[in-house]
Amino acid sequence: MPYSRLKALPNAYSEPYPVCPDVWSFAVAEGDAEVSASPQELLAFAGHPADATTYLEQQAREGRVVVTLRVARLYGTALDIG
Repeated sequence: MPYSRLKALPNAYSEPYPVCPDVWSFAVAEGDAEVSASPQELLAFAGHPADATTYLEQQAREGRVVVTLRVARLYGTALDIG
């Protein structure tokens, strides 16, 4: 996939899926997810910001976590494989 990391939409309830020109295109990734709020993982995800303390305090206030998905099955019509 072209993205090494994905972020959730600000309000996933109002727009639970990405919008694209072809409404019939989709991709599904199935697998086991692991949720972590470890400071090391949050800093690595952010690319090790200059002010780590301020960054971690903000992430804690906002309840941010890192979700790692180990994909076991990937399918759909929007996959460009080849």
